[in-house]
Amino acid sequence: MEKVIGIDASLYQKRINFKTLQDNGVSFVILKASSGSGIDPLFKQHMAEAEYGPNIVIGAYHWCDPTFDDNKQAQMFLDIVQPYDRVKFYAGDAEQWWADWVMWGKMTRNECRPDDVPHLTGQRMNDNIHNILNYWSARTDRKVLIYTAKWWTDYYAPLTSGWIKDYPLWVATYPTVTKAPTSWKEYFDTQPPAGTSPYMPRGSEKWTIWQNTGNLKLPGVYTDDKETTISAADGNIFNGNQLQFDEFFKVVHVPTLEERVKKLEDLAIDHGWMLSEEVKKLVNS
Repeated sequence: MEKVIGIDASLYQKRINFKTLQDNGVSFVILKASSGSGIDPLFKQHMAEAEYGPNIVIGAYHWCDPTFDDNKQAQMFLDIVQPYDRVKFYAGDAEQWWADWVMWGKMTRNECRPDDVPHLTGQRMNDNIHNILNYWSARTDRKVLIYTAKWWTDYYAPLTSGWIKDYPLWVATYPTVTKAPTSWKEYFDTQPPAGTSPYMPRGSEKWTIWQNTGNLKLPGVYTDDKETTISAADGNIFNGNQLQFDEFFKVVHVPTLEERVKKLEDLAIDHGWMLSEEVKKLVNS
């Protein structure tokens, strides 16, 4: 079956060469737009870079922060992404369990133990992601996905099992043993076969996008503007073929100039038409 792969990126990926990604068969890119009460500083830059990969479908995601007001952060995200018709779907990232960012930062620097970090309640984590997804669904015709993982839902926010099936699932599950691909072709070739399933959160019934690596280092994503150093990125696969992807996200393919010219040439050959010199000059201009 045709494989539909994509990446997701944020401020940690300083530059994205969408032409390189498109030329290598990447179908979609999911960009971080915001987090809690803040805007991702590279979102606008990445959206501008996306113009060089016109056939790549763009999604946008928001890190859902239960320490901030649900409706305010949900509306902030819409304010950021809705001006872009290019963004075809939205996702809420649900994985935060800590109630104090300062203490969480100390933990990541090994300055305190994980037990020292205040935890959010399961009810608060559940309400935060559910409220944000519901807010978007009531105000947009775009597909609204939940991004999460079994470890988070089942352990920290088990109440999500009562409603998670209502939203398309973008699930993070990384194989325990994996060989880093050295080319985009190898990444395509090593994707899980059809029918393979990631670890599913309790209550979910089907996955839509599977994030299966967090260390994809291939041409197209860079740590610097001069594109001298490849940046790690998250790799994803859609649960279906390209036609199913386009139908699911309501993608309308707009033919490029080259595709339109090729269609005209094929039509002329099929009908035995002879193009005038004037038409040939116009086509090749």
